[in-house]
This record gives sequence, C-alpha cells and structure tokens, in this order.
Amino acid sequence: MWLLLAILLFASHDSAPFWSVQTSGLDTNLRGVSVKNAGSHYMIWASGSNGVILRSSDDGQHWKQLSVQGAGDLDFRDVEAFDGNVAYVMSSGEGDKSRIYKTADGGAHWTCSIPTSALGSFSIRWPAIRKRTAWR
Repeated sequence: MWLLLAILLFASHDSAPFWSVQTSGLDTNLRGVSVKNAGSHYMIWASGSNGVILRSSDDGQHWKQLSVQGAGDLDFRDVEAFDGNVAYVMSSGEGDKSRIYKTADGGAHWTCSIPTSALGSFSIRWPAIRKRTAWR
C-alpha cells in the first residue's frame, strides 16, 4: 500500500519564503530534512524510513530519489547536507542497522562513513559532523 505522505518544505516564491505541502507518493515516513542556500535557490535533502533519501536542487519543485546500495530496509532518521554534493545520512535501528553514510557527489554514490561496529548502539543522536569527517 502506498502511503501518501505530505511533507512541508521551505521554498522561495516571489522573493518571499513560504511553506508548501507536497505529497511524496512514497511508502515512507520522512524524518530528516536539511536545507542549504545555494545563492539563487535552495538545495533540499530529505530522509526517511525504507532507505528513502530525496534531493531537490530547485527549491523543492522537482525531486530525485536517491538510494544507498543495500540500505533499503534502513530507517534514515536524519540528513545533514553541506551543499548540493556533500551530505551525511544517519540510520538508527537494532544491531547493524545503525550507520552513517556519506556522499560527495550529490547522492550518486554513498560510502559507509561510520559502521555499526564503530558506533555501538545508538538511538536518535547525531555525532559531530564536519564537511569532510563524521565522528562520535
């Protein structure tokens, strides 16, 4: 069953910021959002359950669904973006389901920046993040 979930996203219209409701059309609960000002527009990243990661490079008008290989069952609780290319997503769950992944190419490729073995078990807590390094 496809759940129609509405997400609120910040967008710019006529130079005045506003919120607009959008339907994702995905079977997911979106939990994380990160917005970065890219000059004339906003870069928006969103993350959620079932391994969902979304990215918009045009103020939320159009969205691209990204995927981390082998992570379709992860619950991405948060996303922290630095620009249109560099972002981290954090999953939380039992056992090996707690991980942090990084992309440096806009989500085309993801690497496991911090595996479960380095994290131990954690709930909803985000380690210190810098553009090039994530650590606990």
